Amino acid sequence: IRDINVGGLAWATFDKAVEETAKSISQRLEYYRRTAAGLATPVFGMCFTPTQLAQSESPWRNFCPVKLTLHNELMRCQDPACIVEYKSLTYRLSSAENMQLFLEDPESFLQVHVPAAVPSLLTALDRRSPPNCQLDGYCPVALVERGELVKGPHHHMVEYQAKYYNLETMEAKAKFYGRPMRYVRRAVLPNKKPAVRSDTPVPLANVLVKGREGKSVEPADMLTYMEASVAEVVCQGLVESCARRPLYLGKSPKKSALL
Repeated sequence: IRDINVGGLAWATFDKAVEETAKSISQRLEYYRRTAAGLATPVFGMCFTPTQLAQSESPWRNFCPVKLTLHNELMRCQDPACIVEYKSLTYRLSSAENMQLFLEDPESFLQVHVPAAVPSLLTALDRRSPPNCQLDGYCPVALVERGELVKGPHHHMVEYQAKYYNLETMEAKAKFYGRPMRYVRRAVLPNKKPAVRSDTPVPLANVLVKGREGKSVEPADMLTYMEASVAEVVCQGLVESCARRPLYLGKSPKKSALL
């Protein structure tokens, strides 16, 4: 279907219709010529229905083989103008440039196989009862790229290899989609994590009373109890130990402290 708008002039409309018809016939002839020769050819404009495209879908589904081969990155493709047919199978490319590379030499981009497991976004129904995420719910992308412990808002939870990961932003989700194994393998929690503070303040007097009476202190109260009862003693001990630390022969105070 072509939209012809030339201002309502009859002869101009006829000429434009002839031009568009000639383009369509040339495109079809080029499609038949390339497919008969076993070459890759674009299918945009061939009036293929979504059902036909789905029936001839390759094992790559909607992932770009050029992106994975050249950049080792999984990328989902949505542009219908970048669909190519090769050996009766359709492949989706991430850009016009990658489509041109695939048209020139498709076999070189089909040597790498698409991974069997790919990340998938959890639906809103699945997030109503959030599963236990890896890394204690911290974002693997932020941990690998910035070394920061950041918990996402649970809007970008993905499943990968039967495990769940919580991403902080849309950009982090896109990066995880592109190279999931990179972040799964490199994301490691540090031995010491920051203390989790409660949203509601803990009355200091109640915590001190629990500690003095020998009652068990809740994990949420431990930080307040430690700050109130131990912090001052620890600080005084550190100051005194530094003041009394002997100096090594021939060493400055700074170098002696490091030994």
